[in-house]
Amino acid sequence: KRLALALLGIVAVLVLLLVGLGGLLLGTESGVSWLLGQAQSMAPGMLRVESSRGHLFGRLELGGVRLNLMSADISADRVVLDWSPRRLLQAEFMVNELSLAVLRYTGKEVEEPPPQEPLQWPIELPAISPPVRLVVSRAELSDVRMITAPEAEPLIIDHAVLVAHWDDAGIVVERLDSSGPGHSLAVTGTIDPGNAYQTQLNNTLSLVPGSDLAVDIAGDLVGDTQRLELSQSVSGAARLDANLALDRPLESPRWQARLQLLEVPGSLVSADMRATFAGELEASGDLQAATLTGRVHSSSELPELNALELLADLAAEFEAQRLVISRAELRQRDRPLKLGVRGEASATRLDIHGEWSALQWPLAALQPSLVSQRGTLTLSGPIDDYR
Repeated sequence: KRLALALLGIVAVLVLLLVGLGGLLLGTESGVSWLLGQAQSMAPGMLRVESSRGHLFGRLELGGVRLNLMSADISADRVVLDWSPRRLLQAEFMVNELSLAVLRYTGKEVEEPPPQEPLQWPIELPAISPPVRLVVSRAELSDVRMITAPEAEPLIIDHAVLVAHWDDAGIVVERLDSSGPGHSLAVTGTIDPGNAYQTQLNNTLSLVPGSDLAVDIAGDLVGDTQRLELSQSVSGAARLDANLALDRPLESPRWQARLQLLEVPGSLVSADMRATFAGELEASGDLQAATLTGRVHSSSELPELNALELLADLAAEFEAQRLVISRAELRQRDRPLKLGVRGEASATRLDIHGEWSALQWPLAALQPSLVSQRGTLTLSGPIDDYR
């Protein structure tokens, strides 16, 4: 019995020593500096920290952080972590500030990863609730430049801020803002990973602000693991309304979409296209097949671009790699012009039939340079014959 008590006392002393040593290393500025020095010595060339101030039991500031990994080089001129350990006694993990400034990410060429297995349905998402309440009073990124691959275009973010918390009622995004060259984004809302991932998110996005092509996009994402609905409205240089409904997204996804073109200037497609387009497109489908129907018409001061109408009725079979064109037709109101295509195309075969009437160029010229009153064109046979 005395031996057991003695062993228990020794273990208790060792635990207290370890706790005290951990507190000394993590809770003092000199201790953190020593740990960072040891980490850099153990991984030479991989980690570099030019300066540190503070400790891990409160506010810690790091300067000149460099991380050299096999897949990427990562650096930040300044990293700040400020949290409140005492709030853990109230079952709350509070981050007062988490910030990174002048963040650079440069991807490296790596060996091709093994091919991944295709995504399999159904997908299971676990219900998640945090063991303690998580609070992020402010997380901030400034001057971010990311190049994911040597030939890739850089992703640039001038400034981003997140204010959020997560408890048994779910994640509440009080503020998520991002701005950079050509964009400005703001998101608020809730997601509950503990209750079928019920989602209510609102967004506003501005693209190319201050230019003739500037557009504002506003809308919301609502739903759960059984059904998601996305609604977006576009205003500015173009006016559109878009709606998407996704049923059973994790089991056997099926979607329905509708795009209303209220006013879309042709200059968004080509700088010298002096026309405005309007119309409606509808699509639906699942993992096996999809359909698209639509009608788009134009208005213009130029006769050759005015009152054009495009009608489409298409179907696709993904596994068979087959496209069925039931109708693809271009015509012009008050004129006999008509150009139509129908048929099928697959990865191995082409069966397309086209026909036209009153075709001329320019379309509305009194004395056109090219005229064909009527004609047909048929393409039929193995796809390799057309390569």
